[in-house]
This record gives sequence, structure tokens and C-alpha cells, in this order.
Amino acid sequence: FHNLMNPVISSLFSGNAVVVKPSEHSTWSSMWFAGIIRRVLKHHGHDPNLVQIVSGEADVGQTLVSEGLVDKIFFTGSTAVGKKVALAAAATLTPVVLELGGKDPFVICDDADFSQACQLVMRGVFQNAGQNCIGVERVFVQDSIHQKFTDRIVPEVKALRQRINVDGWEVDVGAMTMGEPALKHIQRLVDDAVAKGAKLLCGGSRNTDVTHGAFYRPTVLDNVTSDMLVAQEEVFGPVMSIFSFKDDDDLVALANACPFALGSSVFSLNTRRARALTKRIDAGMANINDFGVNYLAQSLPFGGMKQSGYDKFAGVEGLRGCCMVKAVTEDRFPGVRTTIPPPMQYPMKKNAFAFVQELICLFYEPGWLHMADNVRNMMVMLVFRSWSPGVVSSGWH
Repeated sequence: FHNLMNPVISSLFSGNAVVVKPSEHSTWSSMWFAGIIRRVLKHHGHDPNLVQIVSGEADVGQTLVSEGLVDKIFFTGSTAVGKKVALAAAATLTPVVLELGGKDPFVICDDADFSQACQLVMRGVFQNAGQNCIGVERVFVQDSIHQKFTDRIVPEVKALRQRINVDGWEVDVGAMTMGEPALKHIQRLVDDAVAKGAKLLCGGSRNTDVTHGAFYRPTVLDNVTSDMLVAQEEVFGPVMSIFSFKDDDDLVALANACPFALGSSVFSLNTRRARALTKRIDAGMANINDFGVNYLAQSLPFGGMKQSGYDKFAGVEGLRGCCMVKAVTEDRFPGVRTTIPPPMQYPMKKNAFAFVQELICLFYEPGWLHMADNVRNMMVMLVFRSWSPGVVSSGWH
């Protein structure tokens, strides 16, 4: 929903028509959401065909990107595909906004509101089964409260309900949208972490209790380190990776030891400390004592840095980015026009260079007497086209 709506809203409000090429895994829902937008446009007297959906696989996207058919491209997806999109768009110099993968850090300091942080980290990790670009992928807990944190979180994760939702809302974690490839990817990261010393506290495998669909059990990995694949690659699944840090410097080093930098969250009741950490952590967006709330504010720009992409949508930056910016000048006062002083008109007179010297000195001379001398010399040169002062008042020869 958000991946479709946000670029479309910015594009429409800045006066553009939009072509959306959704993932082949979400064509039906994209058509449904586009229908909402078209009804709104029609209700307000605008052409509903301003928004179009083009479905298909990679070849369709390749055509849209590489043939110069559009004025700007917004791409949301993996870093690997984002690089291909940027490369293809470069052939026609089409500008691209890349909103790519994330490994968002969620920092819990020893002076945080512990209960609040625990509530939000559960939402940040397991919402939409972890399939969220700004989902929490790395949880950094200060060592003095590390055990307290795992003692509380593990039972809550084990209690999460996972099944096909057919008779209500008594389900907490759904399936992997990308199916079997997603399950294999998550399992590879979890297995690598365990092999390198991470402690598997719960989950860690496909949920075979659900007979239909690609369900991965809600998982908690403890003692995760930066050399593990799960710390360097986007999981995009229901896996909580817990790191321990000693002090603020240790935290910043751990948090920034990652190629991604999309969003971040820092929890500390010491506002000065939280702000200082936010400034030092690599991220395009940051929330102090909250998670993902920046996404709710359309007045704020959205986007990351490093391997998480570049440029922004939403906010003033996003709206202006959807416009062809043009610089225009015009005369402000009636009767006032730009003219060229006679000595400088083509063909230029002998005293043209001296005239320019006097003009420059007029604006930068240190005293009124010098400036008066500049004005006098220029007035004389306007009358006598071949005359030049021997020395400009500033001392130029």
C-alpha cells in the first residue's frame, strides 16, 4: 500500500501523470489501490486515467526504465535490482529515486523506558512478518539490561500466533510474500549466524505446522556480531537479531558497521544522549523514543543513504523532486531595463576594461571618497570613449 501510494501522491500533487509497475507478486492489490486513487480523482473533477497500472515481470520494468518513456523513476526494492534500474536509466539520463533495502537499528539504552521499548521492538520486527523496508533488523541492547531484555522478549515471541487468516484477526505473523525463495534466504542467514556463534533462543526454521503457504517461525537470535551474514544482509523476515553494546562509542561503531542506512530508532530518556546518538548513527531517518513514526508524517522527506539508496520522496523535497525546476527572471520595476554601458557595447571601446575596473571598485572600495572617484571616472568615460584614468582609485594600473 505505502510503496504504491507515497510516490503516486507526490507525483499527482506536483502535477504529473503516473505509471505504476508493481511487483508480479502484488498485481491484484495494486490494481485495487489504484482504483481508490482513480475514484478520488474522478470525484474531484480530474481525469482518473492520470494513474495507470502496468503489470508484468522484469521485462516490463526494463522497458519502462530504459526506453526514455518517463520523466522520473521511483524504485522501491532490493539493492541489487536498484543498481540495475539506475544503470538502465543512466542511458537516457532519467533521474531515479532509489528506496532500497534496510538494516534498521533499534537501540535500547540502559536509561530507556524499558516497557515502551519492548512493545515497539516487537512491532518493529514482526509487523508484516518483517517484510518492511523500515522494519527493525538489528536490535542493540546495552549490556547492563541485556539479560532482562531477552527474559522478557523470548516468551512474547514464542506466544505469537502464526497461521492462515481465514476466520478473523487472531493471527500475529503471516507468510512470506516471496514464497520459497524467501524461506531459503532467511534460513541461510539464520544458519550462518548460529554456525558463527549466535544463540538461537526460539524459532529458526520453517513452520511446518501450517500446511499451506511459506511461513517462517518468529525467531530470536542472541549474541549476534557484525561478521555474520544476518548483520550485513537484509533479512526481510520475522527474525530478531540482538546485539550487545557497552557504551555509546561501542554502539555507534556496531550500528555503522553495515552497508545499509535507511531508518533508525534510539530509546533513551536522556534527550541529549539520544540526540547525540542519532547524529552519529548512519541513517536517512531517525526516531527518538519511537519507531517508524516519521513514515506517518508526509511533511517529512523519506529516503536513505549508502546501500539503502538515494534521493527522497514525500516532504517538500519529494514534491520539488517531481517538478521540472526552471529559473525565470523578469524586470521588477516598469521602465527599468538592462542595458550595456556604451564603452562595453560591441565593438568595445578602448576604455572598456578601465570602465569595468572602475565599476568593480565602486562596489568594493573601502571609503566614500574612493567611490566618488569611481563614479566621476565612469561618467567621464561615458562622454569621452577613448579616455582612461591613469590609475584606478583602488590603485589598479
